[in-house]
Amino acid sequence: MTPQSCPTLLVHAARLWSHRAVQEQSSDLAQHRVIAKPDQAVTVAISGELDMSNAAKLLQWIMSAADDHPKAVVEVDLQGVQYIDSTTIRTLIESRRRLLSDGRGFRVQGATGHVARVLKTTGVLSVLAGEEKPSA
Repeated sequence: MTPQSCPTLLVHAARLWSHRAVQEQSSDLAQHRVIAKPDQAVTVAISGELDMSNAAKLLQWIMSAADDHPKAVVEVDLQGVQYIDSTTIRTLIESRRRLLSDGRGFRVQGATGHVARVLKTTGVLSVLAGEEKPSA
C-alpha cells in the first residue's frame, strides 16, 4: 500500500501531526503584562489562549504581581483571551482563594465572547468579578 493509494490515511496522519504541533506549542499561546497603580490595583492583562498547558504559568503571573505589589488589589484582565478551559477556571479560583486568605482583593474583568460564556455557564463569573460571595 502506497501513500497515494490511501489518501484518507494521509489526511488523518496530517491532522494528527498538526494536533501534536499545536499541543507542543500551546504553552506559548498566552502572554501577559502587568499594569500597576501604586497602592491601588495591579492589573495582570492576559492575551492568547489559556489551558492546562499554561495554567501554572498563569498562577505564577498572578501571584508574582501580587507579591510585587503587596498593598494592591489584583485584577486579572481577560479581554485579550480567546479561549479558556476548566483548568483556567480552577487556577483563577485558586488565585482568588489565596489572595482573599491573605486579606487581599482579587477580581477578574474584561471577559468577552467564549471566555465570558464559559465563566457564566459554570457560574463563577460574578464571584470572580467580585460581585458576589461564593456559595458554601
